[in-house]
Amino acid sequence: MDNKFILVSQILGISVDMVKSVYNRHLTKINTKEKSQLIHNEKDVDSSWIKEKIDDENYKIIDVGGNGDCFFHVLRHSFRNSYSVKQLREIVSSNITEYIYNTWSVLYKDSLKDLEESNKTLLRTKNEDRKQKIKEDISSTKSIINDYRFMKNVKSLQDLRNVIKTSEYWADEVSINILRDVLDVEFIIFDYSNLNIRKNIDKNKSYYILVNYTGGHYQLVTHKDKFLFEYNTLPKSLKSYLLN
Repeated sequence: MDNKFILVSQILGISVDMVKSVYNRHLTKINTKEKSQLIHNEKDVDSSWIKEKIDDENYKIIDVGGNGDCFFHVLRHSFRNSYSVKQLREIVSSNITEYIYNTWSVLYKDSLKDLEESNKTLLRTKNEDRKQKIKEDISSTKSIINDYRFMKNVKSLQDLRNVIKTSEYWADEVSINILRDVLDVEFIIFDYSNLNIRKNIDKNKSYYILVNYTGGHYQLVTHKDKFLFEYNTLPKSLKSYLLN
């Protein structure tokens, strides 16, 4: 754990002792007034699917922010503003590797080429069944291009790191894994797009955050108004579901 404290302190430019104090503060109990202030003006979302899935009426979904920053807002809110969206993006940015840059660059450029070729093939094709298949391929390729649209003007690793610091880049599996490792936190994903809860979690993390994912947007999930957990304080209903 000390190595993680050192890494976070280097990224954020603050002392190791300050990082430790922030971590310790997250697990202290907060009173009802503080809870009310934290959740004030945030938008409650229909959470009936979770209540039915786990058979527990105490879950709520709260929309804590968007505009390309939704996942980072979930973290910011969970850690009670100890980390800003800017700081969280800096953590991700500084941990992006040359390998990730090369992978995303090739994927984006190849998808653009594939789209161009598919459009040309579509114009030449007469068979309606074949046309339909090409149109489906084009739709899939456009989806990939949209997911990696932040790579449009990226020419180097440093360009990518700079873009990640902006809302042009939306959190994905790469950034989520970086934040999971650096902050020693596990995200339990309530996947509304599939009406499923991802069960593959690390039981040895310091913190656990419940996250609702709609397919393009992340929201905070609370249980009895609590939104940051240790493994032994996770709701019994959720633990039971995860272990089955």
